[in-house]
Amino acid sequence: MNGLQISTIFFVVVMMIVTFVLVITIVGKITESSRNVKRREDYIVGKKKEEKKAENTKSQKNNKKQTLSNKGAFTKLNKILAEELEKSDISKKPEDFIIIWIVVTFVPGLLFMLIFKNQLIAPMLMVIGAVAPIIYIKSKQKKRRDTFESQLSDALMIASNCLKSGLTFNQAMDTISSECEEPIKSEFKRTVNEITFGSSQDVALEAMAGRVKSEDFDLVVSAVSIQRQTGGNLSEILDTIAGTIRERYKIRGEIKTMTGQGRVSGIIIGALPVALLLIMSLINKELIMNLFTTSTGNILLLISVGLETVGAIIINKIVTIKF
Repeated sequence: MNGLQISTIFFVVVMMIVTFVLVITIVGKITESSRNVKRREDYIVGKKKEEKKAENTKSQKNNKKQTLSNKGAFTKLNKILAEELEKSDISKKPEDFIIIWIVVTFVPGLLFMLIFKNQLIAPMLMVIGAVAPIIYIKSKQKKRRDTFESQLSDALMIASNCLKSGLTFNQAMDTISSECEEPIKSEFKRTVNEITFGSSQDVALEAMAGRVKSEDFDLVVSAVSIQRQTGGNLSEILDTIAGTIRERYKIRGEIKTMTGQGRVSGIIIGALPVALLLIMSLINKELIMNLFTTSTGNILLLISVGLETVGAIIINKIVTIKF
């Protein structure tokens, strides 16, 4: 075994360790809010059970909780990933998704290294493969949230009509869960089930708001909570909020259309240097290696990364309009 093979094996092992740490860190960051919501739900459900069960049942439940708390990090990660997949409408088991994640992370980079003998592009492909599933999950969640928000005004109109006909708000939510389409159907159904099993209406709605992460629905939750405390005509409040949400959604679409060219320009400008680096490393590897092996090249590379980052931030600020 020559020195090149030893260095290649060492490089692969190091990249696997770095990629694993990177994946664990990123998953922990993007699922922090989900863990907080889940802990709150567990606390509420556990508290309701403690009020209804006898002393021996309490002991059994505490023992069960202790057993669950002693599970390893992989089990907790598996549970968190299952929640993220559920919110993304991805019909995959966490174990299957983790296997796909590992394959996407390591296989392209290792194949590229073995076929083209290029140790420069391989780590880039591994990093891209490690980040790509996370980006995919977040994009699916964003798409689901956008669909939810597009259905919200119609759902509020249904709830308002139910209240006008004499039904309660819980019955109105049950009507929404049976008449509307996904994803708003499943979210309201889950909220109705939580209320049925003992959770309060305010807590269940707040948990739903934590899952969907929608500013429009946060407005609905706040309005319903205030109405429960101060009184008033809830149907009129929902009509007003539905009209507001409908206008906000219309304005959001117009803004998205007007800033579309700027967003596409930002994507192209951001991806062009990386694409040129990959292409040039295939055409003339010795020339590109000067960026990594010489002090002048390192300085130029750092300056390029800095300017690329500043440019991306500026373009994002220009095309992001808050209203």
